[in-house]
Amino acid sequence: MNDLIMRWSSEEMYRGALTAHPSVFNHLLKDLEGLENTEITSRPLCYIDTAGSALHETLLGISRGNTGEAKLVVEYLAGLKEAGLRESDMAVITPYNLQIEFIRTEMRGSSKRSRSALLTDSRDEKKKRSSSPWLEATMLVK
Repeated sequence: MNDLIMRWSSEEMYRGALTAHPSVFNHLLKDLEGLENTEITSRPLCYIDTAGSALHETLLGISRGNTGEAKLVVEYLAGLKEAGLRESDMAVITPYNLQIEFIRTEMRGSSKRSRSALLTDSRDEKKKRSSSPWLEATMLVK
């Protein structure tokens, strides 16, 4: 795992105990065979903060979703696909079933289809799979 990603998770969840292995310390998507060097593939981590934007969350029972965020996720997937990443190597993780449905709906309606991108509602499920890059769509609840 790239050091930037490792450091964040190490500091946030493991009190700094984790370190990136030297073989992947500076690993980026652009370094993979067949992928173009783009803005998306040349950075290890990207945060898109939608707080204060016109993207509003929907609450349905105990599940949450945000159609604006779903559109952003699909656009990001399209950028990865345009850079040469296969859909079978992509994953999107979100803890809310409603958000999964919003993302799937957006993928069906998008001209930049990424229909087969893996969607799961669990980080643990993602860890069991072999997809390289993944997007995490997380809404903070206040």
